[in-house]
Amino acid sequence: MGFVDALPDERIFTDDDVEVLAAVDALMAQGMADPDLVVQLTRVMGLSLSGEAEAIVEAWRQRRITPLRETGASEPEIDEVIAEQAGYLLSNNERFLAYIWRRHLAAAAKRGALADASALSEGPPLGVGFADLVGFTTTSVRLEERELAELVDRFETTAHDAVTSLGGSSMRTMQ
Repeated sequence: MGFVDALPDERIFTDDDVEVLAAVDALMAQGMADPDLVVQLTRVMGLSLSGEAEAIVEAWRQRRITPLRETGASEPEIDEVIAEQAGYLLSNNERFLAYIWRRHLAAAAKRGALADASALSEGPPLGVGFADLVGFTTTSVRLEERELAELVDRFETTAHDAVTSLGGSSMRTMQ
């Protein structure tokens, strides 16, 4: 899943881990998955969700925690805000993630069905595109962190909107 290896004496597993592993074991016992597929999909999901988690924590830190520190709030006051809001944020983000995932799963299934249909007939050609920001390295050195983030966000939004408006699917990869 992409986590740092635990120390030998560190306790990291919970009842949730046991439940998930039991569900995976049941899928494999029913022939719906094999160990290689489970490892592959776990890596894909771990990578995607790691980026999502980092983005949420960073956005929350910038919009809630940093302003509290700037107004002189004490660490116990900040901890209280975190404790008050964490449960609410967690339950809502879980709901948002499940909703977005279901929508993407349906779209991927539709694309797969269309690809299968076009393989059987003379359908529209499928393609893969790549976009890059020319001069990004030079530009990234002279911009402040917030300006650079805004530039990348504008680029990604423009590319995503252009691709999806023409019926394509957009996937972001950063290297």
